[in-house]
Formats: sequence, C-alpha cells, structure tokens
Amino acid sequence: MSDPIVTDFSHHSAEFALRPFETLADMRAEAPIAWSTAHDGFWVVTDHQHIIDGLADYGRFSGSSQMRV
Repeated sequence: MSDPIVTDFSHHSAEFALRPFETLADMRAEAPIAWSTAHDGFWVVTDHQHIIDGLADYGRFSGSSQMRV
C-alpha cells in the first residue's frame, strides 16, 4: 500500500454538514482511503470495497493507535 493521503477532514464540521454527499464523493474520487488528523486521528474510508478490505485488516486500519501503514 502506498502512503495514505493525510487530511484534516472532520465529520463534525459545518462544511460537511452542508454538503455531506458531495464531500464524500469528492473524497472517494481523490482518495478513497485517507488518514484524518482531526479528532486525534482516524481513517476515512469512502467506498464499499475499501471498507470491506479495511475490516478484514484490523491490524493496519485500527484507530487504537497512531497511523501505521
């Protein structure tokens, strides 16, 4: 896996509240998997197949510690 895209995406932001579907579509097109630095860090996974893959690879995509790729 290449280095993930790092973003400051926040699902609590006013921008996301105004345009949730458009924001997720943009993220899905640009980086279907990204690491957000907001809220102490979490993975943002925006398409179904990547979600399935991430659930199967808990060790890599766990939010319990810092980003590991």
